[in-house]
Amino acid sequence: MDKDSPSHTSRYRACHVARVPRRRRKVPCGETEREVGETPGMLAGRTGGAGMVEGSARPDHTRICLRIAPRRGAGDVVGRSRGKSAIIPRERHHERGALTGRDRTMWARGYRAGTVGPDKSVIRRHVQRQSDGSRTG
Repeated sequence: MDKDSPSHTSRYRACHVARVPRRRRKVPCGETEREVGETPGMLAGRTGGAGMVEGSARPDHTRICLRIAPRRGAGDVVGRSRGKSAIIPRERHHERGALTGRDRTMWARGYRAGTVGPDKSVIRRHVQRQSDGSRTG
């Protein structure tokens, strides 16, 4: 039996997470945009029992699809990755402004995490459509 799986269930679940930048400021494009989209998944993988399936960064928000083990909570995985994923891109690209105190954080305090409802294929398709720029129905 896997250490991340309790005895009564063995299925990983998909979690759709959406976050917005503080004060709705725009996230820069190019390499920083790619980095902002990939960093939360990398950090979620470090927590154990989680990994990123799909992710995209738009100018005003990011969306990621996480794969979470049954014994891990969505809030635990997202909470651990939120703080560091805000600081890492700011430290690498410090031309955006000051890196002291509360200004070090990039994301607003809240986030949306949907774990019940659509399955992983629907979430992946939605995240891919967001990254392509097309609208979803």
